[in-house]
Amino acid sequence: MSRLRIALYVFIGLLTISCYPFGTSDTLQAPPTVILQPFTGFPVKSLTYVEKKLRKSFPKIQINKPIEIPKSGFIKTYNRYVADSLINYLSRGTKPGYVTVGFTTKDICATLNGKGKYWGIFGLGRKEKQSCIVSTFRIKGKNKLEKLYKLTLHEIGHTQGLNHCPNEGCYMRDAKGKDHLNLLKDFCPACKIKLGGLISAEIGSI
Repeated sequence: MSRLRIALYVFIGLLTISCYPFGTSDTLQAPPTVILQPFTGFPVKSLTYVEKKLRKSFPKIQINKPIEIPKSGFIKTYNRYVADSLINYLSRGTKPGYVTVGFTTKDICATLNGKGKYWGIFGLGRKEKQSCIVSTFRIKGKNKLEKLYKLTLHEIGHTQGLNHCPNEGCYMRDAKGKDHLNLLKDFCPACKIKLGGLISAEIGSI
């Protein structure tokens, strides 16, 4: 085989690789199956609204029957439920390829770095547990259902490895104890890149 022909084959091979870079849609993971798990007392109307909106992004959604919230996570001193305790409870039945979202009307809390005072929060999500919890207790004012949907996306984002985002309009904005939910419009471009194919691009703006 002539040197010219060998060089031609090498050139074609390099060109082919450049046209199909690593990380194309063929290598992206499929969106997880989302399990919606309401705790007793959570409104059916609210759950139905979130489920309908989530179907734009997640083709597979499973709705479970309501279950009693575990008393083991309740802190009498604060009259709140520990979010991590609820997440641990939910994660026990969460298989690989699934994400469980717990819904409650109860006040939930978490500690900073697992120490000190328990602070009231809107929700919490853990990637290593494939589970998250959202609460309507602190959602006030207008557009409560829309806020609940955005909060749900925020916590699902955490289960997919996203951290808080400095972009004020991004779903991953840190609440820092305040309700900014009406200002959130979409996952920002940087967060969408990190998500890859785990959340459908059809999510768009609200």
